[in-house]
Amino acid sequence: AAAWVAAWGGDAARANCVVMVGVWAACEVVRYACLAVGAVTEAPAGLKWLRYSAPVALFPLGAAASLALLLRLLVPLSLVPLTLPAAAAAALPASLPPLPPALAAALPELPDPTAAHAAAAALALLVPGLPYVYMHMVRQRMAHVGRGKAA
Repeated sequence: AAAWVAAWGGDAARANCVVMVGVWAACEVVRYACLAVGAVTEAPAGLKWLRYSAPVALFPLGAAASLALLLRLLVPLSLVPLTLPAAAAAALPASLPPLPPALAAALPELPDPTAAHAAAAALALLVPGLPYVYMHMVRQRMAHVGRGKAA
């Protein structure tokens, strides 16, 4: 779904994809660096602090990018415009640009109501789950590096 949104959604959707993947990659690089060093010796305090602090700081940015991508998936599939004010709905593009042929062959034919329902289900699960996941990361940080402790 993210590939379809990035291909059709224009620069804003591509920026959301870059932010979402960039945040995820940054957190994973720090996490795996900490695990690799920890497999050989005790991880330095600074790396351990970064391993538990980076996700707490970056999660809101990644979550916002994920939500924006899901909302962009709903807009072209005409679920959101039904609830938008008339002025906002009029600002939406009437038609989407053609999909590049290489991507068209790899992606299912759209609009597909199944994709819209999948995006709506993802939003229904993601929105209430975000505070739970974030608080889990905060608790993990407090358990491993303490409250406000620097390296």
